[in-house]
Amino acid sequence: MSGSINFARSFQQQLQDYLTERFGSTRLAQTVAHETVQTLDGSPILDAVGDPEIYMRGYALSLALKLNAEAES
Repeated sequence: MSGSINFARSFQQQLQDYLTERFGSTRLAQTVAHETVQTLDGSPILDAVGDPEIYMRGYALSLALKLNAEAES
């Protein structure tokens, strides 16, 4: 499990950069990257999936879309 903890934390900045590029909002990207790492940090799911980076990106994209839709309504 410690591998997933280190991975999630080390991937946060890269995830934030990816989200900023996708959504054009640094604030949204920071919020979503932080929430994603907080949720998945130490989660056994990261050890179970084939590619934790892709899993975290997918999770973060879903969260960002949800937050974006809530902000627009």
